[in-house]
Amino acid sequence: MKHVGSLLQRYIEENNFVKKDVAESVGITYNYLSTIFKKDSIDCELLEKFCRALHISPLMFFELDQPSEYNYKSNNTVFSPRGKAELHIDSHNGTNDALLAEKERVIKTQEETINILKQMLVLNQSSQNGTDSGQAH
Repeated sequence: MKHVGSLLQRYIEENNFVKKDVAESVGITYNYLSTIFKKDSIDCELLEKFCRALHISPLMFFELDQPSEYNYKSNNTVFSPRGKAELHIDSHNGTNDALLAEKERVIKTQEETINILKQMLVLNQSSQNGTDSGQAH
């Protein structure tokens, strides 16, 4: 296990968390938070509270065989005892973009068709009016 206190302190400071707010959300005093920064290890329940408050995985505190670029905080990563799994919530954005482009193309084509039909209707009406007025003479 890594030095829990120094990891917590570094993470809190690097991510610009307000220490007083962190202590409050974990349910400890600011002074006790400072003491924890010096500790090698802490109680598991307390570690869990820190993880919840900081939105981090407890895996970051353990020595595991993992790549150095391992991301402990990610909106698209799920952590489990067997490792991480990537979520691809927004993986269909390319598909959505293509569908939206197709929708816009269809709308434009339909608008053009409507305009042509309107013009034909006007021509048809004026030709009928011309025929009617021609018959009256």
